[in-house]
Amino acid sequence: MTNASAPDNPLLTAPIPLMIRKIGIPVSIGAFFNTMFNVVDTIYGGLISDQALAALSLAFPITFIVLALGFGFSLGVTALIGNVLGEGDQRTAEKYGTQALVLALLVSLITTFLVIRTAPFLLETLGATDPAYKQLGLDYINPLFYGSIFFLVVQVLIGILNAQGNSLPGRNFLVGGFVLNLALNPWFIFGGLGLPPLGIAGIAWATVLVQALGCLYAGYEVIKGGLVTPKIFARDWVPHLPSFGRLSQQGLPNTIDILGVSVGFFILNYYVSPFGQDAVAALGSASRIEQVALLPVLGVNTAILALIAQNNGAGKVDRMYETLRTGLLYGVGLMIITMVLTIIFARPLMRLFTSDPEIIDIGVQYVRIRSWGLAPNAIFFAAANVFRGLKRPYLPLGWNMLRFVLLPWLFIYIYIVRLGYGLSTIWIVSLIPFIIVGLFSLIHVWWFLPPNPAKN
Repeated sequence: MTNASAPDNPLLTAPIPLMIRKIGIPVSIGAFFNTMFNVVDTIYGGLISDQALAALSLAFPITFIVLALGFGFSLGVTALIGNVLGEGDQRTAEKYGTQALVLALLVSLITTFLVIRTAPFLLETLGATDPAYKQLGLDYINPLFYGSIFFLVVQVLIGILNAQGNSLPGRNFLVGGFVLNLALNPWFIFGGLGLPPLGIAGIAWATVLVQALGCLYAGYEVIKGGLVTPKIFARDWVPHLPSFGRLSQQGLPNTIDILGVSVGFFILNYYVSPFGQDAVAALGSASRIEQVALLPVLGVNTAILALIAQNNGAGKVDRMYETLRTGLLYGVGLMIITMVLTIIFARPLMRLFTSDPEIIDIGVQYVRIRSWGLAPNAIFFAAANVFRGLKRPYLPLGWNMLRFVLLPWLFIYIYIVRLGYGLSTIWIVSLIPFIIVGLFSLIHVWWFLPPNPAKN
């Protein structure tokens, strides 16, 4: 089994731009298909009814909980195992990989119980007072959380692979999952071949099945990579509280950080709901377009995290600075191009989700305003993943709470509740924090990095 600190480890020796492209391009391709997976779900929700489309949007902040847990622990696993591999400690990396899987199983059980019990209250809080509207939301939420174990396990497996610089299996899973979901959605929604029509619940069950199959594929790739094998798992599976503690220190801040996105959308939904179901449906559709627009930078972020983690473990500070500079150049450049395209094509993109002119107009307005936040988001993501790679996940957590929760809530409260401005003002004042925090997080991370020996 090759030691990660060996001279042939490309994360420690290969040119930084090459490694960002090698790791980042598969991740971005996979992220594109993952988001298109969600876009397809939204399109099929619109085919069921406009109320079902609105219910999907309303349920998003709740269903995002399981995604945040999965992505958060995946980032934590990549950071922790990456640092250990950079130090050359293969044995500890194997133990962390196994313990991460065990922890994912336990967390999924607790999450399923809590969310299933509280989902009706949460939907009512978001404005689903109509019983039929609320039931549509529950029909979508409950199956997803019954299958939450698959969401968490597959993300931990991908995090293990990313820590080794192997992002191809993650891409393959997401591309294959998109294709499979494309076939399963109409079958599960409308029925056929002995399966009764499941409606909006069919969208959720199709997603759960894809995640379950992803666990099998990603598990095979992890075993092939040698970091967690059946033999290693049998040796290390007994819960080890110190390992749980270290994994939680890296994973939970990332989860809370990502949950800030859910809370942010919860706030947006809360203040948009009084403007009607058309506004809520437009928010759900337009936010999918925003997610697609951010896809090119996601691969750069994963590459930054893996490179910073391993080079931090190996003490190669000069490569850490080069990673940040190159990551910013790629990320901001990609987002400027994407911003122009989304502004130009906002209307035809919205027409993919609905033919309702009111929903389209509201969604186009959202997309064209919020697209100005893409480049500042790229700056924040680069800084955040440097902090995570340095095993300092609490710092981006604080910045993210400011940009997605506290400042948007404050601005929306002032301008919408107190001053009585309209719906478009919500999009504008929720954009401003992206710009403010993006700039300040960049200053912070540059100040926080160790002195660069290349300049001495």
